[in-house]
Amino acid sequence: MAKTTSISLGTDPEVFLVDSENLALMPLDIIADNGGSTIFKDYCISYELKYKGFKITEDGAAFELNVKPGGPAEVAEKVVAGLYKIEEIKPKESKLIIHPIVNLHEYDLIRPEISVLGCSPDRVVGGEKPNKPEQDPTKTLWRTGGGHVHFGIGQISPNDAYAFIKACDTTLGLYDVCNCSHCLEDATQRRKMYGQAGRFRFQKWGIEYRTPSNQWLRRPDIMEEFLHLAHKITENDAVDYLIGMVDYPLVARIINNNDLLAAREALSFVANKFGVSTRLGIGG
Repeated sequence: MAKTTSISLGTDPEVFLVDSENLALMPLDIIADNGGSTIFKDYCISYELKYKGFKITEDGAAFELNVKPGGPAEVAEKVVAGLYKIEEIKPKESKLIIHPIVNLHEYDLIRPEISVLGCSPDRVVGGEKPNKPEQDPTKTLWRTGGGHVHFGIGQISPNDAYAFIKACDTTLGLYDVCNCSHCLEDATQRRKMYGQAGRFRFQKWGIEYRTPSNQWLRRPDIMEEFLHLAHKITENDAVDYLIGMVDYPLVARIINNNDLLAAREALSFVANKFGVSTRLGIGG
């Protein structure tokens, strides 16, 4: 892969507000009630709240923080600011949760914004046909929380994109498995809908890596380390180094099976070179 410089990071992680039954409250209503601007989606009218450096939008059952690109520290600062804003607008008696999945009220399944999954299909390393989740959104009483990473690398070839995403899986993907040790059952359930190995989308600004969950948001030290690791992937020769040192089919199986012990072992191979703390990399 060609050498790269000055690559910006971005993200659009998803979190949830839940009620006393631990079931999701609908972001569209809450954002609208707090003065959100109208936006038009293919499947519904929606709303967004704009702030300096980030926006809060609805993505079905999730509050999505769409963060302006920058360096790791800038992105972390904006994510934290966004989480505080969601805390400010949440209804009384509701709770903000950062979790791989959330359960729904059955009556919300008829809502237009809930009735769609995979409105823009994910691509897969290796050139498989872009795919959407298999679940029927009108019958499935749970949704997922992603922690996607945006890499502003410009337009690249499919082969270069596959190499880059393999490097992401070998670092961020394995880290995500380790970081879900406290919620492994729900993290495994999430991967049945979203978050399998090698998932990405081409964007006008570069690549959106879509495998990670939202669990890197749960602690400031983990957030810092995760974004540091994402930045390290963009350094010269990092991609070639990563895909040359590991068995990628094994990495993909570890991620897809949420194999915690194997992920810890595999991640240790890159820990020293890329500054990954083994303490944090096990999701403590």
